[in-house]
Amino acid sequence: METEFRRRRIIIRIKAVILISLSLLISSCATLSFESITSLQNRLGIKSLPVASDYPGADGVIILDRTNVVTEVDTNYNYHTTVTVHRVERVFSNFEKDAPVTIRLRPGQTLLAIRARTIEPNGKTLYVRARDFLTTYGNRGAGSVFPADAAQLKFVFRRVTSGAILEYAYAYKESVPFPAGEWVIQRHLPVMRSIYSLTVPSFIIGGTEKDAKDWQWNYVTYNYPDIGEPTVKRHYKSEGSGGNWHNLASWTLSGDLDSEGEGEKYDRNLDEFTWTLKDVPAFHSEPNMPPKDWYRGYVQFAPSFWQSWNDVSKWYYDDFIKPRLIISDAVRKKAEMLVNGASSEIDSLGRILKYVQGIRYVESKRLLGDLAPEYPQKVMESGKGDCRGKSLLLTALLKAVGIYAKPAVVVARSNSHLDTHFPCWRFHRMLVGALIPGNRIVWFDAAARFCGVGEVPPEDEAAVALVMNDDGTSFFIVTPGSHAWNNPIDITVKVTEYVTTPSVFHATIAYGGEAGIVMRNKLAKSDSQTIASYSKSLLSGAFRSPDLISCRTTSPDSLHSPFTLAFEFSATNAVPNDSTLYSLYVEPFPAFENLGWLTTGLREYPVEFEYPYVLTERVDVLFEGDSMLVKHLPGEVDITNPDFEYSSSYASETPGMIKFSEVLASKSRLLEPNRYDQAVSFLDTVSTAKGEPVLFERKR
Repeated sequence: METEFRRRRIIIRIKAVILISLSLLISSCATLSFESITSLQNRLGIKSLPVASDYPGADGVIILDRTNVVTEVDTNYNYHTTVTVHRVERVFSNFEKDAPVTIRLRPGQTLLAIRARTIEPNGKTLYVRARDFLTTYGNRGAGSVFPADAAQLKFVFRRVTSGAILEYAYAYKESVPFPAGEWVIQRHLPVMRSIYSLTVPSFIIGGTEKDAKDWQWNYVTYNYPDIGEPTVKRHYKSEGSGGNWHNLASWTLSGDLDSEGEGEKYDRNLDEFTWTLKDVPAFHSEPNMPPKDWYRGYVQFAPSFWQSWNDVSKWYYDDFIKPRLIISDAVRKKAEMLVNGASSEIDSLGRILKYVQGIRYVESKRLLGDLAPEYPQKVMESGKGDCRGKSLLLTALLKAVGIYAKPAVVVARSNSHLDTHFPCWRFHRMLVGALIPGNRIVWFDAAARFCGVGEVPPEDEAAVALVMNDDGTSFFIVTPGSHAWNNPIDITVKVTEYVTTPSVFHATIAYGGEAGIVMRNKLAKSDSQTIASYSKSLLSGAFRSPDLISCRTTSPDSLHSPFTLAFEFSATNAVPNDSTLYSLYVEPFPAFENLGWLTTGLREYPVEFEYPYVLTERVDVLFEGDSMLVKHLPGEVDITNPDFEYSSSYASETPGMIKFSEVLASKSRLLEPNRYDQAVSFLDTVSTAKGEPVLFERKR
């Protein structure tokens, strides 16, 4: 999809006026209230509620998707932003997908209030109870390599049926005004009204180009037609008055409008900039595509005093990193103790990294509403920290022993887009880079426990990181990426085939590189029952009711060797027979997992795999009693294309023994749409080749 790019600017200037408390700017967020649906329809100019026939093929429609952003100033010139999100949706089908809701709060955001309700088709209203809003901190999905510096608020709408209306609203506070403002225009459902408003105190508007306290916002529209200029209203509020809104028809966004009689009389006036879009089409995502946020329509906001990415770096480093990057005596002593007796600088790096990674990851509830990381010594003393706190401690420890280290923030995830012409705050993750002899930068991830020196998790491979220098400058660098051969998955299987009784399999799977990092995180903290369940899941595609006999894993902390899963099982259907011929399918595990959605057809977006890899499988089958005679072995297969390679071969060098080997290389992390059909054809060919059995018969 082509990106439509246009930069616009709201210019708002702070004038040197007497500030008074703006506590009356907005009504209390703790009293979020809902109006009747009829009133909402009238306010939005919607004649009747939507029905399924109005949106053929859609599971529902979003009636209202509104975000209100209010910037406030207190008497000490402290700024913060309050954001209120309001969503009203009518569901038609597959509503179980929309009944559960997850709201993510990033660092710098603090939840103020939330409310949700279901309006059944008969008009009955059911509110989500306060105790049913569940919050988790540092939440991560199963198998994720690292937790996120965030809170996730989850709830489920009650008694949802076709035709029900789902409505929720929540408000949160940004400790820093507008650092990461973003308006998502497109959703997974069509939107009747998408509204975004920005409200600021009137007294900061006006002034001259030379005003030292100019404060401006830029915004850019991506993947959607230009949203144009906002409508602007001024809300005059006087003592004892509820206030009135007035259109500023002659308003110019260059901020050259002054109010007559400015001063205390107008200190509580507000100016509201509003964009309203009607009938926004749904964004139709595709399986395993890169993050959809980079493809659907959205608007990015940023303060215009960020003229370059150096400005972003300087702001974050000077305001949040530098005041807390304190190398105390305790930090210095700890660093010296860790490297004492190290055989090399790499050994020193590894010791420090292992110590920091061993500190328990805990998202600080106190610091969730703050962009600043915890002090290094505080993380050490408490024995816990989040991504930011652990990264700052790692930086301090490295510096304490003379290693040139710098914090870096990932501003664009792996294989995603970065608009180098629009400096903004897209905080994804914090890493640490260190310069070692040979002028080589080595990366560290303090929160990804099983990443060694120079390794980053799969999600942050080949990601764009902004490295922050002490002097306020910065530079972009792409984090290391891996090739397929860096991430080997080696499967070894030895089978004893009894023909008339269950076959016995001894399997070992060794995961290296990124595959090892992922599997360590998937199984490191698992009990024997979970490991057994995962082992059984590998067998479900090849055998009916396999019987798992035993399973085990190697220590997840052995980072210098592959992570190994070994298990033993029996299966009764390994050798089916047809008349006098028997067939043997010697490959017990699917080389690909969860690729059933790959079908021939048009595709608009790339396919993104977790990481490139090479899977090597070797299977030895021994027939007990030397009673079988091989009649047919499948021929060798060797297929290649730009994204994949596959080869396989069979051999029967000694009586009663069959050897099978195959190699599958998934060479690219991204599969581009123009090569999609070629990849599907490749996989179909591999599947056909893998489906040909070994044929044999009993000796007479």
